[in-house]
Amino acid sequence: MIESPIDQARRINRTWIVHGNLSADTERYLALLESRRPELLREVCERAVASTRIASKEQRDPKPDFYAEIFRHATQEERAEYLNNHPWTQKLLARLWTNELAVARNPPDKS
Repeated sequence: MIESPIDQARRINRTWIVHGNLSADTERYLALLESRRPELLREVCERAVASTRIASKEQRDPKPDFYAEIFRHATQEERAEYLNNHPWTQKLLARLWTNELAVARNPPDKS
């Protein structure tokens, strides 16, 4: 039986060794998405699982990419609640948001 992206993301989150209760905080956030924004839950889980495959193929630690994808669409209030004890993940998300904003303002020239 093939696991859904949601089940895969939850399994990955449970099995990794992380600090500061990141796995428990992530599971709480996923439960929130499941109850309030189920369409977003599937999207973030698909992206998170895909990011682990890419990072692994590139022989990089997949954890930063995985957690960045999980929390990428979290609101400021959600980030404050679920990432309060995780400054590295907060900084990574801030950097991603800044880069995405810069690209949106100055799209690459496609000529």
